[in-house]
Amino acid sequence: MLTQRDLDEIEELIGKKLEEKFNEKLGLIPTKNEFFKAMDQIMGQLKKMQETYELAEPKISDHETRITSLEDLHPQGKHAFT
Repeated sequence: MLTQRDLDEIEELIGKKLEEKFNEKLGLIPTKNEFFKAMDQIMGQLKKMQETYELAEPKISDHETRITSLEDLHPQGKHAFT
């Protein structure tokens, strides 16, 4: 039969093991500063992508207009003279 001392030792051992596992897993989580630094980098890249798109968007829109005009002229995708 287990004594109170045995139960206390078991509880202490389990507590130590749980604390070790908890600290091991907690070490994988980034700190607040690490998280915000990574988010700043990601947002910087996202902003660059958005700016690039905004610069290219009028050209893309112009291409669509030109393609539509050409498709109207050549509905079968071929010149009328061939």
